[in-house]
Amino acid sequence: MLESLDVMIGVITIYLIFALACTATVEAISSWFEVRSKNLEAALGEFLHGDIAQGKSFVKAFFAHPIVQTLSLGKDGRPSYIDPELVGRAVTDLINARDGVSSLKQAIDKLPGTAQSNRIKGLLESLQRDATNDMAEFRKLIENHYDAAMDRASGWYKRKTQTIALVVSAIFVICANVDTISLANSLSANPAARAKMLEIAQQQVDAAEESTSKPGAPAANTGGTADALTEAKDRSEKIAEVLAKANADLSSAEIQLGWQALPVGYGNWASKIMGLLISILAISLGAPFWFDLLSRVMQVRAAGILPGEKKPAGTGETKTGS
Repeated sequence: MLESLDVMIGVITIYLIFALACTATVEAISSWFEVRSKNLEAALGEFLHGDIAQGKSFVKAFFAHPIVQTLSLGKDGRPSYIDPELVGRAVTDLINARDGVSSLKQAIDKLPGTAQSNRIKGLLESLQRDATNDMAEFRKLIENHYDAAMDRASGWYKRKTQTIALVVSAIFVICANVDTISLANSLSANPAARAKMLEIAQQQVDAAEESTSKPGAPAANTGGTADALTEAKDRSEKIAEVLAKANADLSSAEIQLGWQALPVGYGNWASKIMGLLISILAISLGAPFWFDLLSRVMQVRAAGILPGEKKPAGTGETKTGS
């Protein structure tokens, strides 16, 4: 029956509303604590581990290189992203910037220690042999190896943000009492609330599709040159806007959140805890996940509308059969 589908759409829409705030908060925390740039620095620390000269770290020399410095905010700043081509150029510049160097092999041989004691030297020797002394090929191999290191770093970043998202989601859910079981029961018993949630769901889908289809939208900052404090302030304002809209949307649908009273009895407490846990895990999945699922479910809802029932705005003409 469409009633059950409408309840599902209502719950998914509530997940999406809070996931938007959760996602914005995670992005703000990542900006405040420079999670991306620190993650990149840690990855490059593994990739370029070793010395460029006796007692001088290769990775520190890399971050001090003019190519990398132009991507950073201030002398001690760290970029959140570096293009592989720039990494290849910076590394080859560093090893070639030595007196009396006439070949790539000679430049690498001048690095201190051995391949076993100086890991970056061992890596560059291996890449140099594969490139057969061809500088262009050598630089390309560095870029490929950097890409592989960044794939690993992406996994680190994803795990960190997933942990942050769970914590943020738990705070939102517990403070607002977003109990999935209770919400589903309320929507099931309130046709007016279900109808209003259908309208809000369609508005969410239409707004997201409109924003992604507009040409000339500004690209996200990936170079690390933006003022982190300004970016964090912008994200804070976005969180406030999302939460304000969420409150207005849910109030218009007569969805009551917050803690009016505590549960009484073990059974009610068990139901409450289960409902909150479901919401925490669901909202931590993030806005993109719930937007994609809501779009698909809304398409199913539009295809299965009952005779004589009006479709939510934006779903096309009303069908005459289910």
